[in-house]
Amino acid sequence: MRGMKRETKVVLVLSLLLAIVVTIYLRLDRPYIGLQHQKNSVAIDVQTLGEYPTTVSHIRLTEVSSGKVVFEVVRDHGTPQLHTFTLAAGDNTTDLIDPQSGDYRIATPVTDKKFSLRFGEEYKLAIWGSGWLSNTVSFKIQ
Repeated sequence: MRGMKRETKVVLVLSLLLAIVVTIYLRLDRPYIGLQHQKNSVAIDVQTLGEYPTTVSHIRLTEVSSGKVVFEVVRDHGTPQLHTFTLAAGDNTTDLIDPQSGDYRIATPVTDKKFSLRFGEEYKLAIWGSGWLSNTVSFKIQ
C-alpha cells in the first residue's frame, strides 16, 4: 500500500469490508440441512440450532440422473417455518411438508397428489430460506 494515495487506500479498505459483509450475509442466509438416514427413508432436518423452526420459502427435489424435478413447493402465504420432514422410498404424498406457519403451493407434481422415490437413486435437495441462494445436499435412499 506504500505509494498509494490516502483516498485509494480508503476505497480499497471499504470495498474489502463490503465484500466480507456480503459474503457472510449470503452464506448465513441459507438454511441448514441435516440428513438422518433411516431404513427406507431420509429425515430432513432444517431446524435452527437444533430446535427452532427455520423460514423455508422454497424446496426442490431433483433426480440427479435425469435432472427431473420430482417434488417442488414454493411459499404461497405468510412465512412458512419448518422443523423436519421425511422422504421415503416408494410413494410420498405432496402434503408431507407441514409448516408451523404460512402455506406452500405445490409446483411439482402439477396434477398428482403423490410422487415416487426409488431405492439407490441419487437425489438433490435444494432449500431456500428468505434469501436468493439455496443450500443443497445430495442423498440416496438405502
